[in-house]
Amino acid sequence: MVKMQHGNFTYAIVDENNTTVIGSTAPEGMLTLSTCYPFGNIGNAPNRSEKKGG
Repeated sequence: MVKMQHGNFTYAIVDENNTTVIGSTAPEGMLTLSTCYPFGNIGNAPNRSEKKGG
């Protein structure tokens, strides 16, 4: 967890088939960003970088 002025953010590297981060965050309404990892990979990335914050 990274604590910043605008909130706390959680970072995780997960397997490409992991869909647990896609679920509802109600009633908090948390933003989730999912992108390919490693970041410099060209083509199908083997993992995903997940970031959550609120």
